[in-house]
Amino acid sequence: TSRSLQINYSAGGGTSPFMKLTVSDHTYVPGRGNIAVGDSVLMTATVDPNALTISLEPHQTQFGTPSQLQIWYSGAGGDLNDDGVVDANDAYIETHLLGMWYQADPTGPWSQISATQSLSTKSFTAALQHFSGYSVSW
Repeated sequence: TSRSLQINYSAGGGTSPFMKLTVSDHTYVPGRGNIAVGDSVLMTATVDPNALTISLEPHQTQFGTPSQLQIWYSGAGGDLNDDGVVDANDAYIETHLLGMWYQADPTGPWSQISATQSLSTKSFTAALQHFSGYSVSW
């Protein structure tokens, strides 16, 4: 059964989306093995508010049909280099450097993954083959 989770953040008296995950076809879970039709899997999404990273667990859970992860970066308010000024440097970062990254192992390095950027919604969407740590960064 397809399931979705959306996490919002509060700012300026309102809420805005931060992350949306849609999972529909888990096939393998480390430590449990292949998943049969009808089996359920406890999944956890943990957000680190300081590093703005998301950890999806159990790590390395695999999917037959890719899951969809969307992460919004609109909470940065346009100041992507955190220098207190929204300027051409931020526009360059957004259009040339910003991307979605994953961390296969919680202590391992980060690698950029293929994701679709929406400048209008200020978000990235990626098709996930497995659970790991994820972030939007440059």
